[in-house]
Amino acid sequence: MLAGHLCEGMALCSAPAFPAPFAGIAGVLAVICGLLVGLSKAGLPGAGIVVVPIMAGIMPARESVGFLLPILIVGDVFAIVYWRRHVDWRQLVRLLPCTFVGVGVGYIGLEAITSRQLMPVIGGVVLAMIALKWWNSSRADRGAEIPRSLWLAGATGVLAGATSMMANAAGPIIVIYLLAMGLEKRQLIGTSAWFFFVLNVFKTPFGGNLELITWESLQANLLFVPVILLGGICGVLLAHRIPQKQFNVIVELIAAGTAVWLCVRGIL
Repeated sequence: MLAGHLCEGMALCSAPAFPAPFAGIAGVLAVICGLLVGLSKAGLPGAGIVVVPIMAGIMPARESVGFLLPILIVGDVFAIVYWRRHVDWRQLVRLLPCTFVGVGVGYIGLEAITSRQLMPVIGGVVLAMIALKWWNSSRADRGAEIPRSLWLAGATGVLAGATSMMANAAGPIIVIYLLAMGLEKRQLIGTSAWFFFVLNVFKTPFGGNLELITWESLQANLLFVPVILLGGICGVLLAHRIPQKQFNVIVELIAAGTAVWLCVRGIL
């Protein structure tokens, strides 16, 4: 198993083993993960969801949740700095309070539900939100007002917080919600970057309390920084080149494909 190679030769104090240094196939996969995190945070939201199963394949799934958190925060910071002028603060105010509640739910759920059991739930929610987004789009085309009720923002926030705490898998949920709210691509990237930065920082003490984040794991996280930045630059260039309509289609296809994969993986 790759996890055995990653953990070999590294001892941690009263915490799960984390990879350092990366070598062989595990190193290649680690580089791919770093690039995808930067790419998704700064240019193609939702694409980073594939990082979750890759990391879970090269280290224990539960520990990978905490290990990924600082890596995601680095990508968030890069995206925030570049897209700082493109943020819909109103959406953040509507989403974040219930998101914090969702983190608490997810923290409790970590003790009772496995990541595999959670996968089809996340997939089903994303598919439902894609259907909602398409319904909203058809209403908008007919001149009807797009629903922006607080209950929808609240439910999305709780789901995003819980799934993020348990599996770092809230990306498609938030991306589809923001698309349904009519945000154009720069606002979507900037708003999602701020959302996940606040969420991931808020989650950090919970991960530390569960011993999913340690000083040793943070040292290993530093190896990812250069490739995250490179991926972020690629993401920015990509975002500038893709027209709005094609951007929406790509993001929806990524989210839909991910949702189907999560459902299949969780059930089989």
